[in-house]
Amino acid sequence: MKNICTMLAALCVLATSCKKENSTQKSPSQNDSTAFSVNFNLGDFNVQSGGLQTTGLKSVNALKDQISYLHYAVYRGSPSDERYAYQVRKQLMQTANDANFGAITDTLYSKRYGIYFVGAKNAGIIYPSEIHGTAGYYITHPIYDPQTPTLSKELYYAKIDTTVTSSIKKSVTLKRMVSMFTVRINDIMPANADKVVITYRDYPPGFDLAIGTGRIRFREDLYDDLAVTYQVTASDRGKENFSASTVIWPYRYLGINISCYDKNGNTIVSKDVTPNYEDSYFNVAINTHYICEGSLFAQSASFKVSVDERWNAPIKVPFNISYLKHKK
Repeated sequence: MKNICTMLAALCVLATSCKKENSTQKSPSQNDSTAFSVNFNLGDFNVQSGGLQTTGLKSVNALKDQISYLHYAVYRGSPSDERYAYQVRKQLMQTANDANFGAITDTLYSKRYGIYFVGAKNAGIIYPSEIHGTAGYYITHPIYDPQTPTLSKELYYAKIDTTVTSSIKKSVTLKRMVSMFTVRINDIMPANADKVVITYRDYPPGFDLAIGTGRIRFREDLYDDLAVTYQVTASDRGKENFSASTVIWPYRYLGINISCYDKNGNTIVSKDVTPNYEDSYFNVAINTHYICEGSLFAQSASFKVSVDERWNAPIKVPFNISYLKHKK
């Protein structure tokens, strides 16, 4: 009887061992996904970029002439996934001093990915943040924060939403991820004017890489306003055409206000820019220069907003992806 029990126990151990071995062989990570080698090459720009003011174009010679930091971030799945920004495949940051600056090698599997590039003069961060999804649900998106008090005109990005299945060779275009808003006051600046303040109401704290706009807020909350102060100098007083420009995130603002104050902080005049969206918002499109021009101090003060078509030209970057089957 003792021998029979011993034999049964041995058979149970053997059966369990066989079951574990079969389970390992059918691991989804090994059998359901194929690994591919991925090479990204962001070489010299060697093209014309949009003029950073309103006076035409400027030549860009090399990647490091335009940016000093390059962020690379890859996420698994779709931007509509609840935990999209937590499904990080890879994140890295290169600096212009790196020997391989602009060249990225990675390994991806036969899955869907969101691939993002951010080029900047200063080192920023990319972090996950909740935004409103559909039907009341929250989803997480990757948000870029430049970690600077003001935005630079030299902020560029590109995104690729793709399912890796075969070899791909394509050219990617890095575009500015910021916009510019310029105010030109045509009438004479008063003698008692001390400063002009431009206020952007409900200003987003970062840039949503998945959507391509300033971070969308929760419906019930408002962001802090961004108030940018421009000092009026002695040479500005008594003259026309005072001008001030602000680099801002593309976003649907609750309003834009232009105010002028004296040295004691008293308001000389305060005017809102006419909304351009649904009579309630001022929508700022990505990579666009808006010129808001008109009279501020006249009783019938009004501003006309136009777009500088020369500012939003994209920057084309050589970009090659080569997918090669990974040898196991």
